[in-house]
Amino acid sequence: MEDGMILNWLMQTKLELGKSRWNLDEESKDLARFLAHCKKQGSLSFPSGIYLWVIVSSGQSISDAARSEIVMQVHKQLSAEDRNRLQGRLEVMFVGNPGNRLTDWLTRLEPMMHRLSVRHPFASFGQIAGKGASLFAHAFLLEGFRQWEDRYVSLYWQHDNVYECPVELHVYSHNWYQVFRQFLMDYDYRAAYEWVREQLSLTGHASIWEPVLHVVGMLGDRLNFHDGHTWEHWQQARKMLFPTELVQSTDRIVTDLRRVEGEQAGDLARIQELFRQMDLYLELDDIPSFMIRFYRSREALLQYIYRYGRDGAPRDIPERLTLNELAELVEEEYASGGISRFAAAYFYSRSKNVADTLLLRNRSLLGHGRKGFKDREIWTEYTGYAGGAIYRSKLRFERDAALMLKDLGAQWDSHYEEWNHFLLEWLKEGGARDGQEIAATRSGE
Repeated sequence: MEDGMILNWLMQTKLELGKSRWNLDEESKDLARFLAHCKKQGSLSFPSGIYLWVIVSSGQSISDAARSEIVMQVHKQLSAEDRNRLQGRLEVMFVGNPGNRLTDWLTRLEPMMHRLSVRHPFASFGQIAGKGASLFAHAFLLEGFRQWEDRYVSLYWQHDNVYECPVELHVYSHNWYQVFRQFLMDYDYRAAYEWVREQLSLTGHASIWEPVLHVVGMLGDRLNFHDGHTWEHWQQARKMLFPTELVQSTDRIVTDLRRVEGEQAGDLARIQELFRQMDLYLELDDIPSFMIRFYRSREALLQYIYRYGRDGAPRDIPERLTLNELAELVEEEYASGGISRFAAAYFYSRSKNVADTLLLRNRSLLGHGRKGFKDREIWTEYTGYAGGAIYRSKLRFERDAALMLKDLGAQWDSHYEEWNHFLLEWLKEGGARDGQEIAATRSGE
């Protein structure tokens, strides 16, 4: 999806993902009729892309098959011309139902809509007034005003007419909580850490802020590969947190990241952590940070395959091997039968897509040259073709990586995003009280 107006289509139907099929014919026909009216009115631009927002039960696992099924059902109702115009530009956004409180809906939608802001920095975002479940639609409207400001467009669909009403609005906020939320949405944990330290000095409410301080410190140190500091922050944080599934999984991750090189659990944890961070930097469109980790992940994969890919005890990596020499050694081991496991991960690391993409890194300032990075060039090398939407290319990378991790016995997850959501929920109630006291403290300065 490129610049222009992006349509957010809020579906009325709430889906149960356990069912093998859903009836979306009426919703899809409505969308087809709306697009037909857009084409009739020369003053209204045809959407440059569409996001289908679908409510599901909170906590349900979501598969690529579910997304594809919905897109296929919608495509069946569109005209051939519209299908061609929207090829690769129609995406499904699943929203876990948080309940009947508006504040919970706002918290759930905030990171999802922020992601679209980053993904489409120059696009406008349209929403049909009155479309979608009432509480969901209201929360989307409020969050759209806050996130997109004058890029938000209200659309009114009456009979055969569609009216476009751009919003002239700028939201200025100096609220400490909103500043902290923005740091989290941008994964700027170092800035969030300094911000929280200031709140602790102003309020002294350790019960609210101290766990947050250590959690954002732990997350920021992980992004900077400070395993020792990560452990120290986490030891403090987990004393103050209930043992939820997220806390327990983080305890396992941080423990494994501390293991020395040559311990299988630690080596696998470091590979998985690299891909977590690559996912994060893809969302931020921080290509240099992504490429640094992409290069390191290929080396880590080949080392892991060599160490643990054969039957029997793990073995040490021969000293003074270049990355290309290690790759050749692993290939010889597969040919001779010395290595029998992790074939999918091996083919991923040796694929032309990965090799050509990393060649750009080697020619850049991060490698041995002086060139910069261009998004389009990188994703053309990775996918093997030019002209596709960049977001679709990134999605291809995520799916490839998920399959590779599965072959190693790990999985693709949204660990950092889950912590952001947890922290916002944690502060939502107690944070409002502290914010009032902070404002009072500053007004007396």
